[in-house]
Amino acid sequence: QPLYRVHGYGNTAPYNFGSLTKEYTLIATNLRYRLLPYIYSLAYLVRYDSYTMQRGLMFDFYGDVNIYSRANNENNEFMFGPCLLIAPLFDDSNGTNVYLPTQQQSDIWWDFWSGETLHAAQTVALKNVPLHQIPIYVKGGSILILAPIVQYATELKWDVLEVRVYGGADASFILFEDDFVTANTVESGQFTLISFNYQHSTQQLVIGDRIGSYASMIPQRIFNVTLVAQQHGIGVNVTSNPTKSVLYHGKSVTINL
Repeated sequence: QPLYRVHGYGNTAPYNFGSLTKEYTLIATNLRYRLLPYIYSLAYLVRYDSYTMQRGLMFDFYGDVNIYSRANNENNEFMFGPCLLIAPLFDDSNGTNVYLPTQQQSDIWWDFWSGETLHAAQTVALKNVPLHQIPIYVKGGSILILAPIVQYATELKWDVLEVRVYGGADASFILFEDDFVTANTVESGQFTLISFNYQHSTQQLVIGDRIGSYASMIPQRIFNVTLVAQQHGIGVNVTSNPTKSVLYHGKSVTINL
């Protein structure tokens, strides 16, 4: 979510509920902070393009007739932006059925935690899901921009970002940035946009020219790009061995993955 709060009465800090609660909440919290470039860019679309950040499957997969019966009746899965399918668990058995929707016959999905690929238009029966892993699937043909692990949103500059490319189809994403503090930065022109476009057939990623500027803009940064595979570019932690690293100065660069 764009905002992260713990609601309740009394001292609701996770560490007050034992070591397991602390450990698992920390994983979820780190995931939220790592996803901030994705979340912040989606918030820009919500504000200026009437986008819906958390969306039912019919928004993106209205042509898949199965979503009206399997997905809606079997569980509470939803899309978080265009890339992430979330399937929260509500059963004490730690199991659920996840339907993977499709736009076309060749669609695939990636398990966020393992890098395993699965064909779309099927129901996956999950059993004994670890408590620290919310079932998350990434749509084939997605680009996720991930920030470093931090204690608060502005602790570290985004001078090193991880770019995870999920193959299976062409992909695109636009990274929105401003100073994270000033109101109405778009109206005043104090923001930047950077496009990412991946061509699946050639395995080429093009990072476009930076559009716009603002006073505290990072003039150059490292993009650590990972072409996701099984057990590579997975989970919450920073990928230690990216496929390619590129120093970006704001000018378009093409990366062969």
